[in-house]
Amino acid sequence: MDLRNIKLVIEYDGTAYSGWQIQDNAIAVQNVVEEAIFLGTEERVQLIGAGRTDKGVHALGQVANFFTRSQIPADAYRFILNDKLPEDVFIRESIQVPMEFHARYSAKKKTYRYVVHNGAYLSPLARLYKIHIRKKLDMEAMLKGKEILTGRHDFRSFMSAKAEEKVNTVRRINRIGILQKEEDFIFTFEAESFLYNQVRIMAACLVRLGMGKITLEDLQAILEAKNREKAGSTFPAKGLTLLQIDY
Repeated sequence: MDLRNIKLVIEYDGTAYSGWQIQDNAIAVQNVVEEAIFLGTEERVQLIGAGRTDKGVHALGQVANFFTRSQIPADAYRFILNDKLPEDVFIRESIQVPMEFHARYSAKKKTYRYVVHNGAYLSPLARLYKIHIRKKLDMEAMLKGKEILTGRHDFRSFMSAKAEEKVNTVRRINRIGILQKEEDFIFTFEAESFLYNQVRIMAACLVRLGMGKITLEDLQAILEAKNREKAGSTFPAKGLTLLQIDY
């Protein structure tokens, strides 16, 4: 039987999971998808994920691939796995791809969304998917701020202190979108790749700018400092969703 490469597009609510990637002493999304493959096909596989999402981060379009000699039609995996997966994980697509396809290294662009509720109260039904800021945000200031962060820069100030110190911290942010929809501010970030926690730190800085806690000059200085301590705290994971990955 010939070896095949199967690509999965995965949606999940990350609330109950330690993140995407398998970890010791914790349940990750990768764990439950690999277990569903085994339960549905009696085959053990190792998924190759497009990238890690942290504990509590959600996804509409996470991508993974795996190799198999099974003769199960590629599009049938979606139905087989969804029958075995818990309600908070869902396979949106399963297709056969060329053998050289790699979920991580073949990716051309990733898009993340961060949602901030800017009203007096946050609905209990939304509490796991948005953060709550009561102080009115200045859209004009944030729109000016996003221009500072767009483009190719050294984003060391926007990388988690837990990340590997020797990593190359230069990234190109293709686009930052800010949309106000009723009482929600929806931030969208597009890039080929991001540093660990980069989106959550950038979103936090833009919101602090919108609150008047920092100025445009401060934001420029934070970027140029290449010092994580200058950027302030990281926003919670729950407001972040991996929307899609383009190849």
